[in-house]
Amino acid sequence: MNRNRGFTLIELMIVVLIVGILAAVAFPSYRSYVVRSHRVEAQRALLDLAARQERFFYSNNSYAKTLPDLNGAGSMAGSNYVMSLPAAASSTAYIATATATGKQATDDQACQSLSVNQLGAQTSTGSGTAATCWSK
Repeated sequence: MNRNRGFTLIELMIVVLIVGILAAVAFPSYRSYVVRSHRVEAQRALLDLAARQERFFYSNNSYAKTLPDLNGAGSMAGSNYVMSLPAAASSTAYIATATATGKQATDDQACQSLSVNQLGAQTSTGSGTAATCWSK
């Protein structure tokens, strides 16, 4: 007698169920990784901006007041953060800030903005602490 070999409907449904469970576990972990990688990109851009400020200070004996003075732009950190250089209180101080936008702002409630100043102090806003937002 010749029997057809194949999968039964129950076996296929069990496989679909297992794949669904694995996807449900993997997706949040993947999204968390993506959020952290965008945050690291913003940190890199802020530290680059701080280095540019120090070079500008070395040449001009004051910090720059605008991003174009540093050959920078608001999109230095990519499309997930907006870079800004709020007006410094004096020519001897600055604060560079990266503020999350779009999906990053929605997904990263812990670190809504990252900042660094002329002393190298790293701060953040959001539900997380500066230590967790700036950790490697």
